Amino acid sequence: MRHENDLKLEEIRHEIIRFKNDPVTQKLEARYKSRSMPEIMGFSRKEIAHSNFIAWLFSKEDHGELATYNLLKFIEILSIHPSKIRDEKQQYIFDNVISDDLQIESFDVATEVSIQKSGRVDLWIKFKYLRGGVLAKANLIIENKVTSAETGDQTERYYSYFQKEHPDDCNIFIFLTPISSIELQALDEPQCKNKNFIQINYQSIVDYLLEPLLRRSVSSDVNKVVQDYLLALSQPNISGEDVSKEIVMAIGEVERELLSKFWKNHQRLLFAALEAIATDPERPEEERKKIRKSVDDISKTTKDTSRVDIIYDGVEEFLQFKKADIGLNVVKTIEKNALLDVGVFEFLRSNRTCSFDLLKREDEVTETEKKYRKYRVNQDPELIYKGNEYYVARNWGRQSAEKFKKIIERKFPQLKIVFSD
Repeated sequence: MRHENDLKLEEIRHEIIRFKNDPVTQKLEARYKSRSMPEIMGFSRKEIAHSNFIAWLFSKEDHGELATYNLLKFIEILSIHPSKIRDEKQQYIFDNVISDDLQIESFDVATEVSIQKSGRVDLWIKFKYLRGGVLAKANLIIENKVTSAETGDQTERYYSYFQKEHPDDCNIFIFLTPISSIELQALDEPQCKNKNFIQINYQSIVDYLLEPLLRRSVSSDVNKVVQDYLLALSQPNISGEDVSKEIVMAIGEVERELLSKFWKNHQRLLFAALEAIATDPERPEEERKKIRKSVDDISKTTKDTSRVDIIYDGVEEFLQFKKADIGLNVVKTIEKNALLDVGVFEFLRSNRTCSFDLLKREDEVTETEKKYRKYRVNQDPELIYKGNEYYVARNWGRQSAEKFKKIIERKFPQLKIVFSD
């Protein structure tokens, strides 16, 4: 299947040059070529490194009162994710953290905590909070999974241990994974054995804790560490042994904005690259099929639905038509307003803005051009000039249509072409 984003060789060269000179591309290239400290140290995908970073966020020694702010933001994240059980103690904590009424008096954070014959808890946050003027206790038990699934029945053992050993505390069990927010929202239950865990993802930590933290007046040292960690999360993990694992753990606000602009600016070139891979006989068939499906699916959602108006000397000639008909309706407007002479005909005949001749006789149209309906030769001729019948090219993308608009308006100042999204 061919798409409206298909490019010819000269267009590909032009798009590559534009790609290389785009400031957005240069910013992304600089960002992704920078190696974060976790990458340099070789543990950007090690669970212990991420557990240690989260523990650092809650360190009073490093952050003072900001550590309490970070803990409250983390509890806010838990409050907006579904849980199988919401006992009265959990409900109190979640309701009060949302209303800014949760008063945490003290807390302690530990990583890799060994518990009696039940394994090692990745992160254990113990805190005391005021409830009705009385101190109450709570435990956040975090099982952190970066590149692997749950081992055995870890979550079952942790749940049993804390419910037995800390029955009077508010025990909140968390299953932390790097899946996307879309995947997380689609889950009916957590992906661990024990369904009493609340599953959250790293993207939530970025969106609801780290990004708000950076917007506060934090020290330059804290800012640098957090920015470095965000870089580690967003770096594609394509050099590891198993690239089928989550290649991006989370994306920060800066990356998301840059990548969105990058996609918008270079969509056609990216489609061309994917098309080349999807049709490369040297690549495994399964890979080609997956890429082909992706290209087809994305094309359906990104198809340009903009409409075009043509106005000549203040008169509306054609309104709200698809850009595929821009060449045809320009030709009709020129013919209708008696502008078609030998010079204008040669001007139109020589135009190749859409990478095809704007006008062709039926005998000039190739079988490939007929197959992909670049010219509608199965219907009446669209222009008759000096006894010859011509058809108008339909191979218009947004970029070529806008370029054509400039050429036509320069040649015919009274003719205006207007695009509307």
